[in-house]
Amino acid sequence: MWAIIALALIALTLASYLTWTTWQAEAIVGCTSESADCDAVLNSPWSKWLGLPVSLFGLLTYLAILAVAWPAAKQPSGWAGTALLSLAFLAAGSAIWFVLVQIIFIGSYCFFCMAIHLCGVGLVVLSILQLRNADTEIDYNQMGALLGVRDSGDISSHTQPTLASPFEPLIAVGIASVGLAGLMFGLFFFAPDSV
Repeated sequence: MWAIIALALIALTLASYLTWTTWQAEAIVGCTSESADCDAVLNSPWSKWLGLPVSLFGLLTYLAILAVAWPAAKQPSGWAGTALLSLAFLAAGSAIWFVLVQIIFIGSYCFFCMAIHLCGVGLVVLSILQLRNADTEIDYNQMGALLGVRDSGDISSHTQPTLASPFEPLIAVGIASVGLAGLMFGLFFFAPDSV
């Protein structure tokens, strides 16, 4: 979970910087060359969704990941685990989409954007591993001691894997797909005519 939090913090910091520079109409520091032109990427029609910088939505996504990370670690099979997985899939799906946009439509790359996208892909991998390997401690002997069936001196714990619903990953993918479809729809149909 610490790795998930670290990646989300890195992505949140970078997305905050890109959002701030977009609103201030300032040049991005250290990202100007022929192939890597952050200003060309951030000033393209693909960088806005209904007039708002897409980096703002990235900022909100990574902020939400940070908000659900600890509850998901404590209760992986529940709303927090599904929310974490949904947000991670949304971040990774958006990463793949925006990398393709930079390659196909813009022809320039933004190193800051690519770093955020790497964090998004890393987050989905780590979230899947975290929720898949989450264990819950079931103390059968302590329950027996409390009921008077077992001696309290013979208390030991047993760890058993958490049985998450097989539908939780499907629900997470569905939620992320709706979010990604909304993003793509807004970019295609409400973008300036130059797209």
